Amino acid sequence: MGSGDGEFKLARDLGDIQSRTTAERINCKTIILVVRKLIEERAQGIMIVPRWPGQVWWTSLNEITVREKKLGESERVLECGLMMRNLKVRPGRILALEANGDKMEQDYFKMH
Repeated sequence: MGSGDGEFKLARDLGDIQSRTTAERINCKTIILVVRKLIEERAQGIMIVPRWPGQVWWTSLNEITVREKKLGESERVLECGLMMRNLKVRPGRILALEANGDKMEQDYFKMH
């Protein structure tokens, strides 16, 4: 998955994103559920999320993050679809995070 220079790529070649991502309504509850599922199932995955340190899910997500790729400012990365064409994209940075739900347990054993 890694490319040797510390970056990571996905099936759609996230490391070289040139096209815009379709903006979807970001639902904090959905992010919380995904983070919880990753931890419970000790699963791995890539999450595309806004950089929102004030959100309740942010700390848990950071604890299981293995690598991070900054995709850019939301206005440049996200594109509003038909349902959101009259809405503005919320400002801020968009990140691609490689998350590993097993990381929390691994970190616990490293400390003890």
